[in-house]
Amino acid sequence: MIVTLSKFRDVVFQVLTDRLYCVPIHWLNRSVMCCGEDCPACGFRLPRLMYYMGVQLSGQVRVVEVPSSVGQLVVEACNKAGVSNPLGLAIKMTRGGQRDCWHLHDAARSQLCCDPVSGRTVAAQLALAMRVGGPTDTEGFKEWHTRVRVTTRNALRSVHLFQ
Repeated sequence: MIVTLSKFRDVVFQVLTDRLYCVPIHWLNRSVMCCGEDCPACGFRLPRLMYYMGVQLSGQVRVVEVPSSVGQLVVEACNKAGVSNPLGLAIKMTRGGQRDCWHLHDAARSQLCCDPVSGRTVAAQLALAMRVGGPTDTEGFKEWHTRVRVTTRNALRSVHLFQ
């Protein structure tokens, strides 16, 4: 199951992926991937960019969903730690309340606490959450996303707002 950080005020996690995976999302009483070119929902409202990564959080390996503002904090954390990718970064973020912006409190590269999480694993978890087909044995995240995002077009067209 994908975890969101929306209820947290303080969070410490270690990043277990070598990148953040960006997916444009439309909210239609549930999250639906933007289908890309000629998306019927984009004519009404542009999608929100959401980022997904594997982390160790509260002693568990999870895939987390974060908004673009947190994605920027992960880039800031990489710069602070002097690394080119987030794999192995231990990050502490804080905020005053659920509606406040996150602030990077601390970031440092540390030894991995467990095995890295592959893009294929992130894709598989996201497929379950988005109710789309999972990655094939030969697909990475990018190939999977390119293939399945177009399958959301019918769901996006069927929404009353876009008819």
